[in-house]
Amino acid sequence: MTAKWNLLLRKQSSSECQWLGRSNARRRLLPSSVWASQKHLVGSCKEQNDELEKRGFRLLSARSPAPPPFPRALIGGQPPSLRAWPRLPRAAARPSNLPNTASAMQQPAELARPRAPDHTVSLNTGAPLPLLGLGTFRLRDEETLRLSLDAALGSGYRLVDTAAVYGNEAALGRALGELLPRHGLARGDVFLTSKLSPRDQGEGPARAACLRSLQELGCDYLDLCLIHWPGTQGRPQEDEGNRECRRLSWQALERLHEAGKLRAIGVSNYTVRHLQELLAHCRVVPAVLQVEFHPELAQSALLDFCRQKGIHLQAYSSLGAGHLVGRPEVTEVARRRGRTPAQVLLRWALQQGVSVIPKSACPARVAENAQLWDWELSPADMELLGGMDCGRRYCWDPSEVA
Repeated sequence: MTAKWNLLLRKQSSSECQWLGRSNARRRLLPSSVWASQKHLVGSCKEQNDELEKRGFRLLSARSPAPPPFPRALIGGQPPSLRAWPRLPRAAARPSNLPNTASAMQQPAELARPRAPDHTVSLNTGAPLPLLGLGTFRLRDEETLRLSLDAALGSGYRLVDTAAVYGNEAALGRALGELLPRHGLARGDVFLTSKLSPRDQGEGPARAACLRSLQELGCDYLDLCLIHWPGTQGRPQEDEGNRECRRLSWQALERLHEAGKLRAIGVSNYTVRHLQELLAHCRVVPAVLQVEFHPELAQSALLDFCRQKGIHLQAYSSLGAGHLVGRPEVTEVARRRGRTPAQVLLRWALQQGVSVIPKSACPARVAENAQLWDWELSPADMELLGGMDCGRRYCWDPSEVA
């Protein structure tokens, strides 16, 4: 392959990754599982794209035109202001009786499966939750989603996060059905999270929506299901009816949890006030709270409250929708540690016991984001990054939802 494409500059046997590109300034990592399985790459810079196109590669755009998942009607008010595990060996051979569909997620037990080091946290259910997961927000193109997932599984990710409003549950189910056996994995090796849409609040709609997500994903259970937003589609955010809707939704999740369909249940975008209200009536304490969390929105009071109540905090938008990777404080720490700004921001959350679910349409960046376990930030680094906290949100503000 080196002679044919003249692209491989060197191979690092310890990480089983290959360097691509001609100049030292533009080398990018791509997991060998992705390189070996297809000639599809997601370009991130013009120089690399031009180089690959000369050699006949089909390049996929890293940008997705998909709209934000919470339009004004869904959140009932203010619109969004959007914007170490080593690589595991692949299975030697794929069983001939496994179809290329989501049903392949039910993998024969006799197929040996690689195990990853235990970078997990125990939920209040006793189940382990991987601290690093793949986010799939805006990954609606099925081929792009498959490439990102392939890179993630090859780089040691063992959690995949989706949602009904992302519109990709069915595509994700098909991709998992194809890729899990290819990586020597079964359904039980991957922690799968989905979320209840704001349009499905209420006991009956919530139950039906959760069962629909299971069908779309092609699996019998979810490891975690979250109420995505404290409000209800079509209701103003100050409408007191939002309280009753989410209370009924939680009852539906509790019953599905007790039936074994949802191994753990939790919430997303809840404030301390929303959590206090939930804890006052729930029979099952939420296992996870997923919120926007980064150095400019450290949410220390919310984090402390979750620790006191045994609720695990999970971060989304760890890079501040991309705005934080160029901040002087972040780039300074990245330079000192010899890491990328994205790695620094992810590690900042991990060192506080907060799990992360970074998303990328670029397989090289997916692999790069997994290199978090053999180094750490110093107390001085943490203090510098912590000083950036200013309460700035780049996604949605739930504080006004009744």
